[in-house]
Amino acid sequence: MAVKKNQKILYNKIQVICKDKRKASSRVKRKEKNKGRQESRQVYVFKNKGQIDEDWSDVKRVIMVEREREAKGEGEMETETAYYISSYEGSAEEFMSGIRQHWSIENGLHYVKDVTFNEDKKMYYNGKISKTMSVIFDIAINIFRKNGYKYIPVGIRAVCNKVDLIMKVIE
Repeated sequence: MAVKKNQKILYNKIQVICKDKRKASSRVKRKEKNKGRQESRQVYVFKNKGQIDEDWSDVKRVIMVEREREAKGEGEMETETAYYISSYEGSAEEFMSGIRQHWSIENGLHYVKDVTFNEDKKMYYNGKISKTMSVIFDIAINIFRKNGYKYIPVGIRAVCNKVDLIMKVIE
């Protein structure tokens, strides 16, 4: 589970645990070229030896991921640090793989919902409406992908204002 800054107490305790990278029980580093940019990821895994509150007693590992990538078109390096907690007692290699898989799902579905359907900018004043709209967006994405549209905006443009074609896609 990712730990963000809005979880202040937990976040601060995790930062203290991860402060000395030499104390990591496992670490891995990968460099790759992605979308024409150099990227580097380092994953450090620390054992939770009771440093986190009792509320988090199931936490066995604290994971720190440092990402460094070339800023688009600027040649400067951007750095980012993310923290995770886990009840799984895995290695840095396993956590790196799992986190990367999570982000591919995140980017594949949520990016489409956020960018194509502007989901994050919609202002619904009823929680049920936002959940319903999210399900409708999921259904639409699945229908387009099932019918061979890898890029949802292309599918939308292909069928917009063509009710007979939309009905054929749904069948």
